[in-house]
Amino acid sequence: MRRIAAIVILAVVAVAGTPAAEDPGVCLTDDEAELLGLINEYRADNSLPPIPGSKSLSQVGQWHVWDLVTNDPVGVSCNAHSWSEYGETAPDVYWTAVCYDGTSGTHMWNKPAQISGGAYNSSGYEISAWSWGSYISPALALEVWQDSSPHNDVILNQGIWATNTHNPWAAMGVGMLDNYAVVWFGDLTDPAGTTMACSEVFSDDFESGNTDDWSATVP
Repeated sequence: MRRIAAIVILAVVAVAGTPAAEDPGVCLTDDEAELLGLINEYRADNSLPPIPGSKSLSQVGQWHVWDLVTNDPVGVSCNAHSWSEYGETAPDVYWTAVCYDGTSGTHMWNKPAQISGGAYNSSGYEISAWSWGSYISPALALEVWQDSSPHNDVILNQGIWATNTHNPWAAMGVGMLDNYAVVWFGDLTDPAGTTMACSEVFSDDFESGNTDDWSATVP
């Protein structure tokens, strides 16, 4: 039995993630860029338009996987959509703690607005996958989500995600670190623009995602 778990946000009443380089949101690691591409390829296979990569939502995703790995907010009743209390991590970056148990969606959905300082002033919706091992690949993360109807619906704008509000998504951000992968989807075109692969931005080792290379702004 594959030791993989996948978690998806489910809206009941109101439908509303390590840094890639020195600072989250600067660029995408090779794995993150690959995952974003795989998702858009999968959408193309289903006659859906690509979702633009988002600087703000990638910042959220990269901070979230860093928080999951570093502070481990997941517990008995708190799943991988949870955020720790250590949300004042760098200048102008802040979030409130949330134990996501399926009933605290608003506190999770508002992370893009919190972390972007209000620049991305719209809710964000996250899918998350993790492995018991030390690493999850982009292909495996997508496979897990494809095998889960709720996750697949988010990616392909199906079910509750087929409304005019969400279809098609206007922005997508990715965060991957160790055994966690998250993708954030949003209805708002990101005013901060898109983000590129680190290999297109830096000429050093930042694209490797090696935590030894992060700047002092990352605790």
